[in-house]
Amino acid sequence: MLTLLRRIRLSLIESGKFKRPASPAGRPASPAGRYLLYAVGEILLVMLGILLALQVNNWNQHRVDHKKENLLLREINAEFLINKEELESVLRLYRRVYDKCGVIIESFPIELNSYNSDSLAALLRASSTIRDADLSEGSVSTLINSSAIELISNPELRSLLVQWQDLVADYQKAETMAIKFTVENYFPYMDENIPLGYREGIKDSRFDPLFLTTFKFENMIKRRRSYIGSMLRIVGGDEGKLMKTIDRIIELSTQIDE
Repeated sequence: MLTLLRRIRLSLIESGKFKRPASPAGRPASPAGRYLLYAVGEILLVMLGILLALQVNNWNQHRVDHKKENLLLREINAEFLINKEELESVLRLYRRVYDKCGVIIESFPIELNSYNSDSLAALLRASSTIRDADLSEGSVSTLINSSAIELISNPELRSLLVQWQDLVADYQKAETMAIKFTVENYFPYMDENIPLGYREGIKDSRFDPLFLTTFKFENMIKRRRSYIGSMLRIVGGDEGKLMKTIDRIIELSTQIDE
């Protein structure tokens, strides 16, 4: 590039189109003046060459970064589509458990001479289901733990990705508490009072239906529902951000500019 510019400049000087003006007395420019003009031209050429090289380098770097960003966006989009499917599946299950617990609570206090054993057994079976959400954080962890997060040009998407791990941690805390209560308290209590499976257990001759009328039974169902309610609010309630964040990340990571 500099060689080409030098050739153009020398051509202009030799043709007389680029030279120092004559002195006021009409005398031609001195050798020193011509050398100064040559030196100034050389400096300008070097500066112009540097600016052009920087511009080309910046353009190439932008092109490379843009390709990397598109690859990252595809990975993020694919991962969060899977996360959404997983969370929706878990959400459907726990909403069903929450609703079934609510139906049992509405029957309190249970009247032993009028309750439907088959219906209650089905409700108890449905209220005992547990499952943990397997949410992937691979691409986000890689971004956060490296400088690759700076390749995400959309500031809103970058902010949501930074918040993602905290949102997952909040959900997993509520999920862990719900599962721990179920495994350590709810299941043992039910196992002490009713044989598995519940439909046959309620009809078992050893089954004492009086436990259905105790405060402890009622409180077990209410607490089971309360723990699940906390999970559901974090995921998709009016105050919940988890599902909203997933949807927004999917939307923003779909906007790939080739």
